[in-house]
Amino acid sequence: MQSWESGCILYNLLILSVKLITYNNSEQKMNKYEILNLIGEGNSNLGAYGIVMKAKNRESGEIVAIKKFKESEDDESARKTILREVKILKMLKHENIVQLREAFRRKGKLYLVFEYVDKNLLEIIEENQNGIEPEKIKWYIYQLCKAINFCHMQNVIHRDIKPENLLISLTGSLRLCDFGFARLFSNKDPMTDYVATRWYRAPELLVGFPYDLSVDMWAIGCMMAELIDGQPLFPGESDIDQIYCIQKCLGALIPQHQEAFQRNQHFSGLKLPKIQKLESIEKRYQGKIDRNAIEFIEKLIQMDPSKRLTASQALQQSYFNDVVIDKRPQTSLSIERGRSAFSSNYYRPKISLPANPSPNNTQQKKSQKNYLSIPPDKKRFVVKEYGKVYKKHLTHVGERHEVKGNNPAFRITSNDLHRRKIDGV
Repeated sequence: MQSWESGCILYNLLILSVKLITYNNSEQKMNKYEILNLIGEGNSNLGAYGIVMKAKNRESGEIVAIKKFKESEDDESARKTILREVKILKMLKHENIVQLREAFRRKGKLYLVFEYVDKNLLEIIEENQNGIEPEKIKWYIYQLCKAINFCHMQNVIHRDIKPENLLISLTGSLRLCDFGFARLFSNKDPMTDYVATRWYRAPELLVGFPYDLSVDMWAIGCMMAELIDGQPLFPGESDIDQIYCIQKCLGALIPQHQEAFQRNQHFSGLKLPKIQKLESIEKRYQGKIDRNAIEFIEKLIQMDPSKRLTASQALQQSYFNDVVIDKRPQTSLSIERGRSAFSSNYYRPKISLPANPSPNNTQQKKSQKNYLSIPPDKKRFVVKEYGKVYKKHLTHVGERHEVKGNNPAFRITSNDLHRRKIDGV
């Protein structure tokens, strides 16, 4: 009996020692970072994940972003979600995917430490309300396709591609971030739960139809179009309005999606809106981008998921033929027969001379542009039905919807980290 009691005491002492060591290690990990300022608050698919802080590693001097989760480690569902994100991030080591430096627990809270990148693509869109230069668009989308191709090669589906989740450095280098909704994809295991921002949702997601990796490619197409003129391609105010916006551009849903719409209780009593006249991608963006770019978008936003470009196929498209990668340690871009896409105080990309140079054998470079932060109350125009400006106060706060197969139980959460204001006039 005495031996058993001694064993229990030793076991409890061992557990206490492990907890103390873990606590001390977590305190040491946190203490090595100097908090500089609060970047913002945000949401996960399980509710508010807490805060994101900009910090400095006292040892190396590296600037990092620390994401602190509000949920306690005792919250099993939240813990599993966070650990899944960590697992996926550790799998995905790529130059265009944000790098996880470390993860630790402190006082019952989970912390993820990421490399710090200057800003996100949404901020750049806000700074360029009439659209971004075609050369920059091409470079951003090329890097994004590389990142998604790498994810898909590892059978990872991101499921939340949007401007807020694309980080852009001062040199124009892109990092895909926020893998809170990412999953390992398997044809054997149907993925019935889905959370995403409405404007970038593929038709199959809106109607509650089974989906695959191609939903990421649809989102890329929607986002690329938004970069052209600064306006969302399909700015639906509800799921049914989102379907209307898509059909007005691309025509009727494919038969399988129409059937799923009829079965979905979320749309009970509703009919698919009839479209009198299509407003095509070519009509909307003609004169703003070249034909190659228009065709590239059209191949990404195919109604039929099986007809969309894969990430691998996208990288082989003629749209990217003039992208030249400089193999120096800092990857850069050159557009043949074009101009420099980026400039900063620290780095200027290589510029290829045109095939028929000017008499003085030089090529004029674009003037430098500094990215400036935009006030939260900055106004934007929303174009409804491609050209008609309407008077409407609309705040896009990252609405997220969950549809479980044909049982449309769904929820909405708001994304306060990247709040987009859109004001009509």
